[in-house]
Amino acid sequence: MTPQSIRAACSLDAETIVSWFSTHRDAVIWGGLEVPDPLTANWLAQQFLDPQRRYYVLADERGCVCGTYFLYHLPEERRLHLGRFAVAPNLRGRGLASLMIAYAKDVARSLGVEKITLRVYEDNVIARRLYERAGFYVPQDANVETEPYGTVVLMRFDVSKP
Repeated sequence: MTPQSIRAACSLDAETIVSWFSTHRDAVIWGGLEVPDPLTANWLAQQFLDPQRRYYVLADERGCVCGTYFLYHLPEERRLHLGRFAVAPNLRGRGLASLMIAYAKDVARSLGVEKITLRVYEDNVIARRLYERAGFYVPQDANVETEPYGTVVLMRFDVSKP
């Protein structure tokens, strides 16, 4: 499997992405408290239509979805927010997440924003390590929220840094 492109998500991608989450807890950890139970492809396809969030997928040479996330541009804050980040379970550990983050950084630079932010569960050690390796950190003044599945922290990447 060789990833070929990051492209805009379309409704046909939703069924594949939904299949990656075997429990409602997994879906909420990925997508937030507003994720319905059960998570459905129709719900996710509707999310793709949100004009404020641009959903992307990483696709392989056959067009199969390997990963997904959205970017939410907040120009008044000179910030890009990265959300609903996931890699297909059978493809994790192959560097795909790093490719996706690199693309998000390129988008941020092209928009002239100062920072990229994301929310992650504090005890999601694998995701936190990934984000830290990519240059994200938890600022001293970071928001911390307690949710039903744990504590969520806001991480930040300063776009001016490599």
